[in-house]
Amino acid sequence: MEENIIFKSSAFGFDKKEVINYIAELSAQNAENAEENQRLRSENATLSDEILSVRLENGKLVNEKAELSKTIEELNSTIASLNSRIEELNAKAEKIDDIEGAEEKINKLMMDSLRYSESCIQNARKVSASINMSTKTKIDKAKDSLDAVSGDFKNLTEQIEVSIATISDRLARLSSGFDEEN
Repeated sequence: MEENIIFKSSAFGFDKKEVINYIAELSAQNAENAEENQRLRSENATLSDEILSVRLENGKLVNEKAELSKTIEELNSTIASLNSRIEELNAKAEKIDDIEGAEEKINKLMMDSLRYSESCIQNARKVSASINMSTKTKIDKAKDSLDAVSGDFKNLTEQIEVSIATISDRLARLSSGFDEEN
């Protein structure tokens, strides 16, 4: 609104039409301002509701974030625990592989010694068959000695097998002892 309005004067005072037009303009302007004010209040109420809704949603999201952070910490802890367990199991697997490798070497050595002893016996029998009759008695004695050695060798092989079985049994108990610790 303007202040200090000067109206045209007429013979009996101010020009009535001019004053009425001014009042009409002020009324129209006041009505527009009232409508704008009402619209802004309505918009303000809507925005206030939206702000409240956003704040509530933000609060929910903050709570969800805290829960998710806690879950992430728990999962990271679980992952670390599982990785530690995997390392322990890998170490045990290496020890078991070493034990199994030793058993395989022992079995191979035993089989090689059996084959060698049988090969020696067969070679001795072939040689003894090719020798003439005059030396047959000497060969028979040697054969008997070889048979005794063969028997001794078989006994030794059996003792080796028993020792291997004992070692395997001890290794199995040792291996199971590793498992029981964990």
